[in-house]
Amino acid sequence: VCGLFAYAGRVNAVPVLIDGLHSVEYRGYDSAGISVITRSGNIETQKRGDHKASLDNLHKAVIEDQLFGFVGIGHTRWATHGVVNRANSHPHSSVDGSISIAHNGIIENFLEIKDKLIDSGVTFSSETDSEVIAHLAGTYIAKGYSLRDSVVKAVSHIKGNTVVIAIAASEPEKVVGLRLGNAGGIVVGKTNDTAVMASDTVALIPHTEEVIYLESGEVVEIECGSIRLFDFNGASIGRKAVKVNQNFQAAQKGTHPDFMSKEIAEQPEAVQRALAGRVNLVTGGLEMPEIPLTANQIRSINRVIVTGMGTSLHAGMFGASMIESLARIPASAENSSELRYRNPAIDPNTLVIAVTQSGETADTLAAMEYASERGSAQGAVLEQEGSQAARIADFTLPINAGQEIGVASTKTMISSMTTLLELAVFLSKSRGIIDFNRVRQVVDQLAELPSLV
Repeated sequence: VCGLFAYAGRVNAVPVLIDGLHSVEYRGYDSAGISVITRSGNIETQKRGDHKASLDNLHKAVIEDQLFGFVGIGHTRWATHGVVNRANSHPHSSVDGSISIAHNGIIENFLEIKDKLIDSGVTFSSETDSEVIAHLAGTYIAKGYSLRDSVVKAVSHIKGNTVVIAIAASEPEKVVGLRLGNAGGIVVGKTNDTAVMASDTVALIPHTEEVIYLESGEVVEIECGSIRLFDFNGASIGRKAVKVNQNFQAAQKGTHPDFMSKEIAEQPEAVQRALAGRVNLVTGGLEMPEIPLTANQIRSINRVIVTGMGTSLHAGMFGASMIESLARIPASAENSSELRYRNPAIDPNTLVIAVTQSGETADTLAAMEYASERGSAQGAVLEQEGSQAARIADFTLPINAGQEIGVASTKTMISSMTTLLELAVFLSKSRGIIDFNRVRQVVDQLAELPSLV
Protein backbone atom coordinates (compact mmCIF):
# COMPACT_ATOMS: atom_id res chain seq x y z
CA VAL A 1 0.00 0.00 0.00
CA CYS A 2 1.34 3.43 -0.97
CA GLY A 3 0.10 7.00 -0.90
CA LEU A 4 -0.01 9.14 -4.05
CA PHE A 5 -0.59 12.84 -4.58
CA ALA A 6 -0.24 15.15 -7.60
CA TYR A 7 -0.81 18.83 -8.24
CA ALA A 8 -1.05 21.15 -11.25
CA GLY A 9 -1.79 24.80 -10.64
CA ARG A 10 -0.58 28.38 -10.35
CA VAL A 11 1.22 28.28 -6.99
CA ASN A 12 4.36 26.48 -5.93
CA ALA A 13 3.51 22.77 -6.01
CA VAL A 14 6.13 21.79 -3.41
CA PRO A 15 4.31 22.73 -0.16
CA VAL A 16 1.03 21.47 -1.65
CA LEU A 17 2.65 18.10 -2.40
CA ILE A 18 4.11 17.87 1.10
CA ASP A 19 0.72 18.63 2.68
CA GLY A 20 -0.93 16.11 0.37
CA LEU A 21 1.56 13.43 1.34
CA HIS A 22 0.85 14.09 5.02
CA SER A 23 -2.81 13.32 4.26
CA VAL A 24 -1.97 9.93 2.72
CA GLU A 25 1.03 9.09 4.91
CA TYR A 26 -1.00 6.48 6.80
CA ARG A 27 -0.89 4.41 3.59
CA GLY A 28 2.88 4.09 3.91
CA TYR A 29 5.59 5.97 5.76
CA ASP A 30 8.90 4.19 5.37
CA SER A 31 9.83 6.38 2.36
CA ALA A 32 8.66 9.62 0.77
CA GLY A 33 9.51 11.67 -2.30
CA ILE A 34 8.35 14.29 -4.79
CA SER A 35 9.17 15.26 -8.37
CA VAL A 36 8.40 18.69 -9.80
CA ILE A 37 8.90 20.36 -13.15
CA THR A 38 11.05 23.38 -12.39
CA ARG A 39 10.92 26.77 -14.09
CA SER A 40 13.83 25.67 -16.30
CA GLY A 41 11.62 22.86 -17.65
CA ASN A 42 13.60 20.03 -16.05
CA ILE A 43 12.28 17.41 -13.64
CA GLU A 44 13.85 17.62 -10.19
CA THR A 45 13.30 14.87 -7.62
CA GLN A 46 13.83 14.81 -3.87
CA LYS A 47 13.20 11.66 -1.85
CA ARG A 48 14.05 10.05 1.46
CA GLY A 49 14.05 6.50 2.82
CA ASP A 50 14.34 7.26 6.52
CA HIS A 51 11.41 5.22 7.82
CA LYS A 52 9.03 7.34 9.95
CA ALA A 53 11.28 10.39 9.59
CA SER A 54 11.07 10.29 5.80
CA LEU A 55 8.40 12.91 5.22
CA ASP A 56 9.78 15.34 7.80
CA ASN A 57 13.28 14.98 6.37
CA LEU A 58 11.92 15.44 2.85
CA HIS A 59 10.17 18.63 3.93
CA LYS A 60 13.41 20.03 5.36
CA ALA A 61 15.32 19.11 2.20
CA VAL A 62 12.95 20.83 -0.23
CA ILE A 63 12.95 23.99 1.90
CA GLU A 64 16.74 23.99 2.05
CA ASP A 65 17.02 23.47 -1.73
CA GLN A 66 14.27 26.05 -2.42
CA LEU A 67 12.62 23.59 -4.78
CA PHE A 68 9.95 25.26 -6.92
CA GLY A 69 7.56 24.23 -9.67
CA PHE A 70 3.90 24.53 -10.62
CA VAL A 71 3.38 20.82 -11.44
CA GLY A 72 4.49 17.77 -9.48
CA ILE A 73 3.84 14.31 -8.07
CA GLY A 74 4.50 12.76 -4.67
CA HIS A 75 4.60 9.33 -3.07
CA THR A 76 4.75 7.69 0.36
CA ARG A 77 5.70 4.04 0.51
CA TRP A 78 5.47 0.81 2.39
CA ALA A 79 8.18 -1.32 0.83
CA THR A 80 7.32 -4.49 -1.09
CA HIS A 81 10.39 -4.66 -3.34
CA GLY A 82 13.81 -3.64 -2.05
CA VAL A 83 15.02 -2.34 1.29
CA VAL A 84 14.01 1.01 2.72
CA ASN A 85 16.46 3.60 1.38
CA ARG A 86 16.57 6.67 -0.80
CA ALA A 87 17.25 4.77 -4.03
CA ASN A 88 14.18 2.56 -3.62
CA SER A 89 11.94 5.51 -2.73
CA HIS A 90 9.58 6.95 -5.32
CA PRO A 91 9.29 8.80 -7.68
CA HIS A 92 11.45 6.97 -10.22
CA SER A 93 12.80 8.53 -13.41
CA SER A 94 13.85 7.30 -16.82
CA VAL A 95 17.58 7.21 -17.59
CA ASP A 96 17.43 10.52 -19.47
CA GLY A 97 15.26 12.17 -16.84
CA SER A 98 12.48 12.90 -19.33
CA ILE A 99 9.76 11.32 -17.19
CA SER A 100 9.12 10.68 -13.50
CA ILE A 101 6.56 8.23 -12.12
CA ALA A 102 5.11 7.14 -8.79
CA HIS A 103 3.47 3.74 -8.51
CA ASN A 104 1.17 1.71 -6.29
CA GLY A 105 0.76 -2.01 -6.93
CA ILE A 106 2.81 -5.08 -7.70
CA ILE A 107 4.23 -5.87 -11.15
CA GLU A 108 4.18 -9.65 -11.35
CA ASN A 109 6.46 -9.89 -14.41
CA PHE A 110 8.89 -7.11 -13.53
CA LEU A 111 11.98 -9.36 -13.53
CA GLU A 112 11.27 -10.40 -17.11
CA ILE A 113 10.78 -6.76 -18.16
CA LYS A 114 13.83 -5.64 -16.19
CA ASP A 115 16.06 -8.23 -17.89
CA LYS A 116 14.92 -7.04 -21.33
CA LEU A 117 15.55 -3.41 -20.42
CA ILE A 118 19.03 -4.22 -19.08
CA ASP A 119 19.81 -6.10 -22.30
CA SER A 120 18.82 -2.95 -24.21
CA GLY A 121 21.33 -0.89 -22.23
CA VAL A 122 19.16 0.54 -19.44
CA THR A 123 20.86 0.99 -16.07
CA PHE A 124 18.64 0.59 -13.01
CA SER A 125 19.15 2.69 -9.88
CA SER A 126 16.82 0.78 -7.52
CA GLU A 127 15.66 -2.69 -6.55
CA THR A 128 11.98 -1.88 -7.04
CA ASP A 129 9.56 -3.32 -9.55
CA SER A 130 8.16 0.19 -10.13
CA GLU A 131 11.26 1.52 -11.88
CA VAL A 132 10.52 -0.55 -14.98
CA ILE A 133 7.49 1.69 -15.65
CA ALA A 134 9.69 4.79 -15.75
CA HIS A 135 12.08 3.21 -18.24
CA LEU A 136 9.35 1.72 -20.42
CA ALA A 137 7.48 5.03 -20.56
CA GLY A 138 10.75 6.86 -21.19
CA THR A 139 11.39 4.80 -24.32
CA TYR A 140 8.01 5.86 -25.71
CA ILE A 141 8.56 9.50 -24.78
CA ALA A 142 11.86 9.33 -26.72
CA LYS A 143 9.94 8.06 -29.76
CA GLY A 144 7.69 11.10 -29.70
CA TYR A 145 4.60 9.70 -28.00
CA SER A 146 2.57 11.89 -25.64
CA LEU A 147 2.87 11.41 -21.89
CA ARG A 148 -0.57 9.79 -21.74
CA ASP A 149 0.15 7.39 -24.60
CA SER A 150 3.60 6.59 -23.20
CA VAL A 151 2.19 5.60 -19.81
CA VAL A 152 -0.59 3.52 -21.39
CA LYS A 153 1.89 1.74 -23.66
CA ALA A 154 4.27 1.13 -20.76
CA VAL A 155 1.51 -0.42 -18.66
CA SER A 156 0.48 -2.66 -21.57
CA HIS A 157 3.66 -4.67 -20.88
CA ILE A 158 2.72 -5.24 -17.24
CA LYS A 159 0.97 -8.10 -15.50
CA GLY A 160 -0.60 -7.15 -12.19
CA ASN A 161 -2.68 -4.45 -10.59
CA THR A 162 -1.20 -0.99 -11.04
CA VAL A 163 -1.83 2.67 -10.33
CA VAL A 164 0.63 5.16 -11.85
CA ILE A 165 0.96 8.94 -11.77
CA ALA A 166 3.52 10.61 -14.03
CA ILE A 167 4.98 13.88 -15.28
CA ALA A 168 7.19 14.55 -18.31
CA ALA A 169 9.48 17.42 -19.21
CA SER A 170 7.98 17.41 -22.71
CA GLU A 171 4.54 18.35 -21.31
CA PRO A 172 5.41 20.54 -18.32
CA GLU A 173 1.86 21.62 -17.41
CA LYS A 174 0.36 18.13 -17.20
CA VAL A 175 0.07 15.16 -14.83
CA VAL A 176 -1.19 11.78 -16.04
CA GLY A 177 -2.77 9.15 -13.80
CA LEU A 178 -3.68 5.58 -14.75
CA ARG A 179 -5.47 2.71 -13.06
CA LEU A 180 -5.24 -0.94 -14.10
CA GLY A 181 -7.00 -3.53 -11.94
CA ASN A 182 -7.43 -3.14 -8.21
CA ALA A 183 -4.13 -1.78 -6.91
CA GLY A 184 -5.96 0.86 -4.90
CA GLY A 185 -7.83 3.97 -5.84
CA ILE A 186 -7.08 7.12 -7.74
CA VAL A 187 -9.31 10.16 -7.41
CA VAL A 188 -9.13 13.59 -9.05
CA GLY A 189 -10.66 17.00 -8.45
CA LYS A 190 -10.27 20.60 -9.57
CA THR A 191 -11.05 24.26 -9.01
CA ASN A 192 -10.84 27.09 -11.53
CA ASP A 193 -7.05 27.28 -11.30
CA THR A 194 -6.00 23.99 -9.67
CA ALA A 195 -6.22 20.26 -10.37
CA VAL A 196 -5.25 17.57 -7.87
CA MET A 197 -4.97 13.80 -7.88
CA ALA A 198 -4.52 11.36 -4.99
CA SER A 199 -4.87 7.79 -3.82
CA ASP A 200 -7.44 8.82 -1.21
CA THR A 201 -10.24 11.36 -1.12
CA VAL A 202 -9.11 12.88 2.18
CA ALA A 203 -6.07 14.41 0.46
CA LEU A 204 -8.34 16.32 -1.94
CA ILE A 205 -10.69 17.77 0.67
CA PRO A 206 -8.64 20.96 1.28
CA HIS A 207 -8.88 21.69 -2.46
CA THR A 208 -12.35 20.63 -3.63
CA GLU A 209 -15.64 19.07 -2.53
CA GLU A 210 -16.30 17.34 -5.86
CA VAL A 211 -14.21 14.46 -7.15
CA ILE A 212 -14.06 11.85 -9.89
CA TYR A 213 -13.01 8.27 -9.17
CA LEU A 214 -11.07 6.40 -11.83
CA GLU A 215 -12.06 2.86 -12.71
CA SER A 216 -9.80 0.11 -13.98
CA GLY A 217 -8.78 0.66 -17.58
CA GLU A 218 -8.93 4.44 -17.37
CA VAL A 219 -6.33 7.19 -17.66
CA VAL A 220 -6.67 10.84 -16.66
CA GLU A 221 -4.85 14.05 -17.55
CA ILE A 222 -4.93 17.00 -15.18
CA GLU A 223 -3.74 20.53 -15.86
CA CYS A 224 -4.38 23.84 -14.16
CA GLY A 225 -8.17 23.83 -13.63
CA SER A 226 -8.76 20.97 -16.09
CA ILE A 227 -9.51 17.22 -15.96
CA ARG A 228 -9.74 14.94 -19.01
CA LEU A 229 -10.65 11.26 -18.67
CA PHE A 230 -10.00 8.55 -21.30
CA ASP A 231 -10.02 4.79 -21.73
CA PHE A 232 -6.83 2.98 -22.75
CA ASN A 233 -7.81 3.28 -26.42
CA GLY A 234 -7.91 7.06 -26.20
CA ALA A 235 -11.69 7.44 -26.25
CA SER A 236 -12.90 10.33 -24.12
CA ILE A 237 -15.02 9.46 -21.07
CA GLY A 238 -17.63 11.83 -19.70
CA ARG A 239 -18.20 11.35 -15.96
CA LYS A 240 -19.75 13.79 -13.56
CA ALA A 241 -17.96 14.64 -10.35
CA VAL A 242 -19.54 13.49 -7.09
CA LYS A 243 -19.64 15.44 -3.85
CA VAL A 244 -17.53 13.91 -1.10
CA ASN A 245 -19.04 13.24 2.31
CA GLN A 246 -15.91 14.03 4.30
CA ASN A 247 -14.60 17.26 5.76
CA PHE A 248 -11.15 18.64 6.30
CA GLN A 249 -11.60 19.14 10.05
CA ALA A 250 -12.41 15.43 10.44
CA ALA A 251 -8.95 14.61 9.15
CA GLN A 252 -7.18 16.83 11.70
CA LYS A 253 -6.02 15.68 15.14
CA GLY A 254 -7.40 18.68 16.99
CA THR A 255 -6.44 18.52 20.67
CA HIS A 256 -5.67 14.80 20.54
CA PRO A 257 -2.04 13.63 20.64
CA ASP A 258 -2.52 11.34 17.65
CA PHE A 259 -5.18 10.19 15.20
CA MET A 260 -5.75 6.91 17.00
CA SER A 261 -6.66 8.72 20.25
CA LYS A 262 -8.96 11.02 18.30
CA GLU A 263 -10.70 8.13 16.56
CA ILE A 264 -11.12 6.15 19.77
CA ALA A 265 -12.87 9.19 21.25
CA GLU A 266 -15.12 9.40 18.19
CA GLN A 267 -16.46 5.85 18.55
CA PRO A 268 -19.71 6.72 20.39
CA GLU A 269 -20.65 9.25 17.70
CA ALA A 270 -19.64 6.79 14.97
CA VAL A 271 -22.00 4.16 16.40
CA GLN A 272 -24.82 6.70 16.50
CA ARG A 273 -24.25 7.52 12.82
CA ALA A 274 -24.29 3.82 11.94
CA LEU A 275 -27.69 3.55 13.62
CA ALA A 276 -29.16 6.71 12.09
CA GLY A 277 -31.81 6.12 9.43
CA ARG A 278 -32.02 2.41 10.25
CA VAL A 279 -33.27 2.06 13.81
CA ASN A 280 -36.28 3.85 15.29
CA LEU A 281 -35.62 4.30 18.98
CA VAL A 282 -39.23 5.33 19.61
CA THR A 283 -41.04 2.43 17.96
CA GLY A 284 -38.24 -0.10 18.33
CA GLY A 285 -38.26 -0.84 14.61
CA LEU A 286 -35.31 -1.52 12.31
CA GLU A 287 -35.18 -1.06 8.55
CA MET A 288 -32.38 -1.02 5.99
CA PRO A 289 -33.66 1.17 3.16
CA GLU A 290 -30.40 0.71 1.26
CA ILE A 291 -31.18 -2.95 0.53
CA PRO A 292 -33.19 -3.34 -2.72
CA LEU A 293 -33.77 -7.11 -2.39
CA THR A 294 -37.39 -8.24 -2.40
CA ALA A 295 -38.85 -10.41 0.34
CA ASN A 296 -38.74 -13.42 -1.99
CA GLN A 297 -35.08 -12.76 -2.83
CA ILE A 298 -34.19 -12.54 0.84
CA ARG A 299 -36.04 -15.78 1.59
CA SER A 300 -34.20 -17.52 -1.26
CA ILE A 301 -30.75 -16.80 0.23
CA ASN A 302 -29.24 -20.11 1.32
CA ARG A 303 -25.75 -18.93 2.20
CA VAL A 304 -23.99 -15.72 3.23
CA ILE A 305 -20.28 -15.04 2.74
CA VAL A 306 -18.78 -12.02 4.47
CA THR A 307 -15.39 -11.17 3.00
CA GLY A 308 -12.70 -8.66 3.90
CA MET A 309 -9.07 -8.14 4.83
CA GLY A 310 -7.45 -7.34 8.17
CA THR A 311 -9.78 -5.50 10.53
CA SER A 312 -12.61 -5.75 8.02
CA LEU A 313 -12.26 -9.54 8.06
CA HIS A 314 -12.49 -9.57 11.86
CA ALA A 315 -15.63 -7.42 11.70
CA GLY A 316 -16.88 -9.90 9.10
CA MET A 317 -16.32 -12.81 11.50
CA PHE A 318 -18.63 -11.10 13.97
CA GLY A 319 -21.13 -10.33 11.22
CA ALA A 320 -21.20 -13.91 9.93
CA SER A 321 -21.75 -15.20 13.45
CA MET A 322 -24.67 -12.81 14.00
CA ILE A 323 -26.26 -13.60 10.62
CA GLU A 324 -26.15 -17.34 11.23
CA SER A 325 -27.32 -16.99 14.84
CA LEU A 326 -30.18 -14.56 14.21
CA ALA A 327 -31.26 -15.18 10.59
CA ARG A 328 -30.49 -18.92 10.62
CA ILE A 329 -28.66 -18.72 7.28
CA PRO A 330 -25.36 -20.62 7.02
CA ALA A 331 -22.74 -17.87 7.08
CA SER A 332 -18.96 -17.69 7.03
CA ALA A 333 -16.23 -15.06 6.96
CA GLU A 334 -13.67 -15.40 4.17
CA ASN A 335 -10.26 -13.81 3.73
CA SER A 336 -10.61 -11.91 0.45
CA SER A 337 -7.09 -12.76 -0.67
CA GLU A 338 -7.92 -16.48 -0.53
CA LEU A 339 -11.59 -16.60 -1.52
CA ARG A 340 -11.25 -16.70 -5.28
CA TYR A 341 -8.30 -19.10 -5.24
CA ARG A 342 -10.05 -21.89 -3.38
CA ASN A 343 -12.94 -22.02 -5.88
CA PRO A 344 -15.83 -21.71 -3.39
CA ALA A 345 -19.37 -22.73 -4.28
CA ILE A 346 -21.09 -19.40 -5.02
CA ASP A 347 -24.34 -19.15 -6.96
CA PRO A 348 -27.31 -16.74 -7.37
CA ASN A 349 -28.70 -17.85 -3.99
CA THR A 350 -25.52 -16.78 -2.22
CA LEU A 351 -25.36 -13.32 -0.65
CA VAL A 352 -21.82 -11.92 -0.56
CA ILE A 353 -21.12 -9.02 1.79
CA ALA A 354 -17.79 -7.23 1.28
CA VAL A 355 -16.44 -5.23 4.20
CA THR A 356 -13.96 -2.56 3.10
CA GLN A 357 -13.60 0.87 4.70
CA SER A 358 -11.98 2.46 1.66
CA GLY A 359 -13.93 0.50 -0.93
CA GLU A 360 -10.64 0.12 -2.80
CA THR A 361 -8.95 -2.87 -1.11
CA ALA A 362 -7.46 -4.80 -4.03
CA ASP A 363 -8.09 -8.35 -2.79
CA THR A 364 -11.61 -7.54 -1.65
CA LEU A 365 -12.45 -6.03 -5.05
CA ALA A 366 -11.09 -9.15 -6.75
CA ALA A 367 -13.26 -11.33 -4.49
CA MET A 368 -16.31 -9.20 -5.36
CA GLU A 369 -15.62 -9.55 -9.08
CA TYR A 370 -15.30 -13.33 -8.63
CA ALA A 371 -18.71 -13.41 -6.92
CA SER A 372 -20.26 -11.20 -9.60
CA GLU A 373 -19.16 -13.60 -12.30
CA ARG A 374 -21.13 -16.32 -10.50
CA GLY A 375 -24.32 -14.31 -10.26
CA SER A 376 -24.52 -13.76 -6.52
CA ALA A 377 -26.19 -10.75 -4.96
CA GLN A 378 -23.65 -8.46 -3.32
CA GLY A 379 -23.61 -5.80 -0.67
CA ALA A 380 -20.72 -3.66 0.52
CA VAL A 381 -20.21 -2.41 4.06
CA LEU A 382 -18.00 0.64 3.58
CA GLU A 383 -17.25 4.28 4.23
CA GLN A 384 -16.53 5.54 0.71
CA GLU A 385 -19.76 5.43 -1.29
CA GLY A 386 -18.13 6.59 -4.53
CA SER A 387 -15.52 3.85 -4.46
CA GLN A 388 -14.97 0.88 -6.74
CA ALA A 389 -16.62 -1.51 -4.27
CA ALA A 390 -19.76 0.63 -4.35
CA ARG A 391 -19.85 0.39 -8.13
CA ILE A 392 -19.50 -3.42 -8.10
CA ALA A 393 -22.04 -4.08 -5.35
CA ASP A 394 -25.79 -4.32 -5.83
CA PHE A 395 -26.24 -2.21 -2.70
CA THR A 396 -24.09 -0.42 -0.17
CA LEU A 397 -24.40 -0.18 3.60
CA PRO A 398 -22.44 2.93 4.61
CA ILE A 399 -20.95 2.72 8.09
CA ASN A 400 -20.78 6.53 8.37
CA ALA A 401 -17.78 6.41 10.70
CA GLY A 402 -16.02 9.31 9.02
CA GLN A 403 -12.47 9.31 7.72
CA GLU A 404 -10.13 7.08 9.72
CA ILE A 405 -6.44 7.99 9.49
CA GLY A 406 -4.93 5.74 12.19
CA VAL A 407 -3.51 2.49 10.88
CA ALA A 408 -5.00 0.54 13.79
CA SER A 409 -8.73 0.58 13.15
CA THR A 410 -11.02 1.79 15.95
CA LYS A 411 -14.23 3.58 14.99
CA THR A 412 -14.34 1.86 11.58
CA MET A 413 -14.24 -1.53 13.30
CA ILE A 414 -17.11 -0.82 15.69
CA SER A 415 -19.18 0.93 13.01
CA SER A 416 -18.73 -2.04 10.67
CA MET A 417 -19.78 -4.44 13.43
CA THR A 418 -22.82 -2.31 14.24
CA THR A 419 -23.87 -2.22 10.59
CA LEU A 420 -23.43 -5.99 10.22
CA LEU A 421 -25.54 -6.59 13.33
CA GLU A 422 -28.24 -4.40 11.82
CA LEU A 423 -28.02 -6.47 8.64
CA ALA A 424 -28.37 -9.70 10.64
CA VAL A 425 -31.49 -8.41 12.40
CA PHE A 426 -32.96 -7.16 9.12
CA LEU A 427 -32.44 -10.50 7.37
CA SER A 428 -33.90 -12.36 10.33
CA LYS A 429 -36.95 -10.11 10.47
CA SER A 430 -37.47 -10.29 6.71
CA ARG A 431 -37.37 -14.11 6.81
CA GLY A 432 -39.84 -14.27 9.72
CA ILE A 433 -37.30 -15.81 12.11
CA ILE A 434 -37.68 -13.18 14.82
CA ASP A 435 -40.75 -11.16 15.77
CA PHE A 436 -41.18 -7.49 16.54
CA ASN A 437 -40.55 -7.94 20.26
CA ARG A 438 -37.13 -9.51 19.60
CA VAL A 439 -36.29 -6.75 17.13
CA ARG A 440 -37.22 -4.15 19.71
CA GLN A 441 -35.03 -5.87 22.28
CA VAL A 442 -32.01 -5.66 19.98
CA VAL A 443 -32.79 -2.02 19.08
CA ASP A 444 -32.99 -1.12 22.77
CA GLN A 445 -29.59 -2.71 23.31
CA LEU A 446 -28.14 -0.88 20.31
CA ALA A 447 -29.48 2.38 21.74
CA GLU A 448 -27.33 1.83 24.85
CA LEU A 449 -24.18 1.00 22.87
CA PRO A 450 -22.82 4.56 22.37
CA SER A 451 -22.80 5.19 26.12
CA LEU A 452 -21.02 1.88 26.77
CA VAL A 453 -18.11 2.45 24.38
